Amino acid sequence: MIAPDLEAFFDTDAFAQTATYTRLGYPSAQLPVIFDSEYSVVGGIGETGIGVASPQALCKTADVENASRGDTLLVGGTTYYIQEVQPDGTGITTLILSRDA
Repeated sequence: MIAPDLEAFFDTDAFAQTATYTRLGYPSAQLPVIFDSEYSVVGGIGETGIGVASPQALCKTADVENASRGDTLLVGGTTYYIQEVQPDGTGITTLILSRDA
């Protein structure tokens, strides 16, 4: 993906929303993210399933290039803790989030 494509993708008037990213030991910063809190049921066939939320945020890699486990992302009034950082090599990074540290 090229930079202009990323800007359109992360436009807060279109797909993205503003979140507050806080890297441990640094001031917080506002950045556009595409947030998803997909809900799924985990369990085998014929078993009672357990509901699990899988919050994640897509970000521009340049905005979170030093992100690591334990940093936080405030989205829509809820603080999420970064559990995993997954850059995809195209300029986009997926942050795997949790409500627990």
